[in-house]
Amino acid sequence: MDAETKSDVTKVLAEVILAMADDELILAHRNSEWIGHSPILEEDIAFSNIAQDELGHATLWYRILSDITVEEPDNLVFFRDANAYRNVQMMEMPNGDWAFCLMRQYIFDAYKRIWLAGLFDSTYKPIA
Repeated sequence: MDAETKSDVTKVLAEVILAMADDELILAHRNSEWIGHSPILEEDIAFSNIAQDELGHATLWYRILSDITVEEPDNLVFFRDANAYRNVQMMEMPNGDWAFCLMRQYIFDAYKRIWLAGLFDSTYKPIA
């Protein structure tokens, strides 16, 4: 692979990782809005834990991205314009009712499971 092709592949990889990190981050924030407002206590505790997990996943993706771009994770999260985020729009939609949020979480987790299974054999070792 020549240098130009490698650079293009690295750029695409960085964009894909950024999108996944942004999805996780925005979903974590949306889920955290339910803390203290979920229908019952058990759901409240479970969803706050899910929000914390999503934030942890976002942190992992931003760190991997930082290794590629040499951009500090905090800069990626806190110092970008809103239009620079690459998350799926569904992640940032207002919470609405409890059923919508549960379905959004389920759809994202189903998508993530397929996506991560595809990355298992990645040639980029930090992802594999």
